Amino acid sequence: MFWRKKKQVEVAVEVSPASTGAADIGTAPVTSAGATPAGVKVDTGKVEKLPGPKMMPELVGNHLVKKMGKETGWVWRLSVVMRPRAGGEKGHDIRIFASHEAEAKRVKVKNYMSLDEHPELIIFEGWFDREAKKVELEEKRVMPKITIYTEKEIQQQIEAMTKPGSKIHFYRS
Repeated sequence: MFWRKKKQVEVAVEVSPASTGAADIGTAPVTSAGATPAGVKVDTGKVEKLPGPKMMPELVGNHLVKKMGKETGWVWRLSVVMRPRAGGEKGHDIRIFASHEAEAKRVKVKNYMSLDEHPELIIFEGWFDREAKKVELEEKRVMPKITIYTEKEIQQQIEAMTKPGSKIHFYRS
């Protein structure tokens, strides 16, 4: 059998000597096994860890494509962060963003709360419930519609430039 040595941790402790009745603040070693010195109050409030960015849940992606009329290829490239709904309700609050935009702005999205500091990255926000198969999303930012031209259409636009100094811009992906 292997025995582990208990780690010692320094914790601020209020100690009230019986003779003086005054409280002194000092440090006392506490073992990691959960033992605390007598008279020490320990806050046991849990800090909930939220999940990091994930791929689009199928229910939410289908809602964006079928109900909101968004382009399929674009929707499935988006990322989501979520957290359990407040008040004990079933389902999850969700924020949808484009991870490539976050990287371009050098923003590290760790969880749902990370986007509080950068609301300009949020494209959709709302909630969904897998069991009830319900989705409610609000569009926070409208993405511009991009027209993709064929080679023939590009050539026609170039030929239509008749004035000196005319400009036309094309972007490639």
